[in-house]
Amino acid sequence: MLQDDVILGADFVSAVSKAAGLHPDCALVLYTNWNCWNGAAVRLAAATGGAWARAVRGEWVPTLALLLPRADAAGVADEGSSAECAELPDDVFVQRYLERVGRSTLISLPNLVEHASGPSVMGHAHGPRHSVCFIENVDLAENYWQTSSISAPATVLPYVFRGRAGTVVLEEATGIWRYISWRRFLHFMGVQDQIEMIRDDAMKFVRQVAVPPRFGPFVVENQFGGAFIYGLIAGSQGGAWNSLVEECLETQLLGGLSNTGVVLGDDALVAIGQELVTQWHDGLNHGRSRPSPGFAGRSLDCYPAAADVWTYRLEDDPEAARSED
Repeated sequence: MLQDDVILGADFVSAVSKAAGLHPDCALVLYTNWNCWNGAAVRLAAATGGAWARAVRGEWVPTLALLLPRADAAGVADEGSSAECAELPDDVFVQRYLERVGRSTLISLPNLVEHASGPSVMGHAHGPRHSVCFIENVDLAENYWQTSSISAPATVLPYVFRGRAGTVVLEEATGIWRYISWRRFLHFMGVQDQIEMIRDDAMKFVRQVAVPPRFGPFVVENQFGGAFIYGLIAGSQGGAWNSLVEECLETQLLGGLSNTGVVLGDDALVAIGQELVTQWHDGLNHGRSRPSPGFAGRSLDCYPAAADVWTYRLEDDPEAARSED
């Protein structure tokens, strides 16, 4: 299934054919946007060597470009025609269907299609939405699609949305994803000494680069914190730098600001993006000396449900009333 507002990557048919041959019993997602949880899972896969990321359980399945086994395609068509299912968004319906039938869902890294910026026949207006890592923007080894490497299911994801950085963490007992701010997460990982360093780096950057007010300390600090956490989690899982990570960092920056009113074409973003590489490497170096973060068996109900961050405004902080430092 391809929606009307997609741009196909080069050699699309060949890449899809190889993917279907490698994973004939899986639902294959060929696009995921730059600021969803599935996009965060793809970013982590980029750093940890996976050509495919497992879809995040509980989040909608991106349907912009989707390849299903024949039986599932027929099942989705049959069940989707009912009046009850017709009321659901297509991506939510597909997610529920695939989870109910127990079908594994994999997301390609890089994405094989890009989201076009023009209008869609669906009439959705959610602001700029682009690929977390589009194939046209990266260089791949000649035999890249011959690999069948699949990343392990993610339970802790670096996440930047509406200018705010943190992690979304799976509370295994309830299946609820929780949001933990970047400062609290650094406390949990035992690198709280980096909080002031990241804040100092952000203030220094704002002064030296003379960024516009819309890129003030709050925005820059959260972007730096988000890049550090991305590297920190990747490092704790044996991750490393590569060209896919570079593209994913750029889209983490752009996607993390895409619903804030910030003009994405602004030249100041280039300078911020360059600094994010340094912050990511700092996080990676710290992560290599630490075990992968684990929350198994822990109650996380003191943290807000991650789905709630979709409704926050840029200036809101879901943990503002808590003592974070």
